Formats: sequence, structure tokens, C-alpha cells
Amino acid sequence: MSLVGKWLLTKDSLFSGAEKVVNGNNALDSDWPGVGTEAANVWSTEQAHSGTHSRKITLDGLGTGFAGAYQIEADLTIGNSYYCEAWYYGLDMVVSTFSFTVNNGGFVSIDSEAVSNGAWIKLSGIFVAATTTPTIYLVNGATSAFNANKSFYIDDASVKEIYFEDASGNGNNGVPVNYPTFTTNQQARADRATVFDGSTDKVTITSPAGLSSTQGAISLWARFSALGSNNDFLELKEGAFDNFLLLRKTNENKIQLFIYEGGVSKINLLIWVPLISDTNWHHILVLQDGVSAKVYIDNVLMSTVTGTNSTYWTNHITADLFTIGQSALNKMTGDICNVELYSATPTPAEIANIYNSELFWNPVALTASMNFSGSISIRNPNWLLLDDSLAWMGEWDETYTYGLYDAVLYKTGDGEEWHVFVSKTIHNTGNNPTTSPAYWRRYYQEQFL
Repeated sequence: MSLVGKWLLTKDSLFSGAEKVVNGNNALDSDWPGVGTEAANVWSTEQAHSGTHSRKITLDGLGTGFAGAYQIEADLTIGNSYYCEAWYYGLDMVVSTFSFTVNNGGFVSIDSEAVSNGAWIKLSGIFVAATTTPTIYLVNGATSAFNANKSFYIDDASVKEIYFEDASGNGNNGVPVNYPTFTTNQQARADRATVFDGSTDKVTITSPAGLSSTQGAISLWARFSALGSNNDFLELKEGAFDNFLLLRKTNENKIQLFIYEGGVSKINLLIWVPLISDTNWHHILVLQDGVSAKVYIDNVLMSTVTGTNSTYWTNHITADLFTIGQSALNKMTGDICNVELYSATPTPAEIANIYNSELFWNPVALTASMNFSGSISIRNPNWLLLDDSLAWMGEWDETYTYGLYDAVLYKTGDGEEWHVFVSKTIHNTGNNPTTSPAYWRRYYQEQFL
């Protein structure tokens, strides 16, 4: 098999890029371009979290107009999703709300909260950049005469790109349209699956590289919370709506693999799956091998279609967009994790291995002897270095050159869970290691102890 992309959709596979705000530290008056005629724009020692000061804003004597709006400056990339966060603190506001507002080809409020005097309140939300320099505002909304000469603080503004890492290492990262909510997965482990709200939630991968022209497969775990309704949970689309693949649960609780090419339905593989008539986790895998299209549910082959039309998936759909959680037609209400897109056809044995390895936590016990007689690092997370036989080598060393099949034992911050990462490639050959979890995941295959 050849992975095009793997999206775990877990909390620890969601990453933030570099900070995009260039005026977020309140260090200079020019850092916060004000809009309106605020009477005072001064520092304060009151803090939300970090730094040495926040910005104190006092509205003018009338308290009208667009007073109390402050612009956040950031250089962004069109089409990327960005998570915004900032904090405000009402001193003596009377009637007011605060909002994060983006002029991104039109004003959109991404979050708003009523002022609670005497406490820091967080504003946060996500937007997709339509311009490289959208205007992002922190706005004191109710600027009536009631708030004349009233004051508030703003602090810790942040704008970062967010994405679900492609665990295959191919760089086909997924972009959530909203900040995700997480839940337990099929192994009953917390924060290991993403919740889709049946409305706006989705994850998109633009032009995933590596698709095959002859074979392909899609694997995922899904749990439906809305039975008796259409749930479109995957779409592979080329350009306009002429060519697309759709994987869905129908309002009759059937699983449907639907392929549309050039205005004509080429496959409408509709199967009755009694197992999906519940709200439990199920593994769903569809494949095309150039001869047939098949659907597996929980490692059981449920349906096969052969003939000319069964090859339209890979021969005619070069994906411009891979969407998880909805299609242009219907939305997913439920949970999804462990989505995998292949450019080759898995064998029945490989399908069984995917299913079994993801169904249970630690289906295969490690038998090598591990000696933890050395000191345990005080770092959080803690890293311990072992050789290819899992023999003790010492703490993680920044000068060590990691080679093929090295292993690193990783301990979570709460001390309750250990992971071992086994190298798949020569790592840090230039003695230039990194402690970035995102970087490590690109090179290591995770197994659980």
C-alpha cells in the first residue's frame, strides 16, 4: 500500500503555525492602531497571561461611533485557516459586548462575548483568509453614552494558522473550517477523534499529491449520532461538480459509494448495513483496484461492483479537494478519526491489519527487555533513548545522530502513558535535532505500550 495521506483527527495532531500578529505585545502605541477617538491609550500592569503589560483603553466622553476598536495586523496566506485569540477585561463598562471582527472581503464576527467587569474573558474563532492582509479588529461593540469615559484592557492577541498534520509525512495537511471539538475514539481514549456538528464543521485537503491513476482506497472510523438522516462524510472532488466521489450514510442507514463523472453517475454502490443502524464506532473502507470497487465494514466485505464503471474513481477523478466531514450536499453529524487515503489497493490481509491495529489499544505486546535504570528526564514530555532492540541508552541527547530503526520512549506529562517511536528513516544526520512534536511525528511510527 502507498499512503497519500493520514489524518488522525486527534487533539495532538492539531498544530498551530507561527504567530502572525506583528503588533500583539503592546510595546508601542503604534502597535495598536485605534479606530475612533478614545480618550486614553496607555499601558497597564494588569495581565491576562504573559508579558509585562496590557493595553488600557478609555472611551471618549460620548462613547459613540466606532470607539474602542483596535486593529490587529497580520500577513496571511489566502485559503489558509487561522485561529484568532485575544483577551479583554472590563473595568467599569455598563452595557457592552466585545467581538472579534474580520474584514476579509466583508465584515464577519468570529466571536463575541458580553463584558464581565473584573475578569479576563477570551475571544476566539477561525476564519479562512480571502486576502493576504485582512483587517482584524477587537471591537467594543456597545459604544453608547452609557459607556462614556469607561475603560477596558486588551491583551495577548494571537493569529495562527491551524492544521491537522498529515501523519503519512507527505505534507497533505488538513485544514479545519472551525476550531475542532474532540471526543473519545473507538478505543475509548479521550481526545482521539473529531466531532462534526452537522452544520459547518469540515476538514479540507487541497490537491492532495500522490493519487494513483489506477488504484485507490479510503479508510476511516466513523460514529454517527444522527441516524435516519443523510450523512456525507467524505468527498473527493475535481474542479467543479462534474467529477466527484462521495461516501455517505443515507437516511435509510445504508452506506453509499457514489461516483459521478462528466455529468453521469458511474457508480451508485448502495448497500444495506444493519451494523450502521446504531451509534457505535465502525470501520469503513472503500477501494478500487482497476477491476472492481468494494466496500468493507468492520473488516467484512459487504459489496463488490465490477465492470467498466468501477474504474471511474481513479481514472477520471484527479482530486483538487478532499473533504472530511461533509460534501456540497449533506453534512456529517457524528465523529470521525483515522482517515487514510491510499494510491494502491490494500489486500484483505492488509485491511484486516488496519482494522485490528486501530480497533484495540496495543494489540501486539512488545517483548524486548527494557531497562529503565538510568535517570528519567525532568522534561515535559520526557524522552528516553533506546537502541533498535529497545535496550537502554540514556536520556535523549541533543548531540546524538539518530539512525535507522532507533527508538525513543516518550512519557506523557501526566505520567500515565508511555509511547515508543520507532524510526522509519535516518534522522538528524546533521546533529540538528528538534523537540517539536510535529517534526517527530513526521519521522516516527507510533506504537503504544
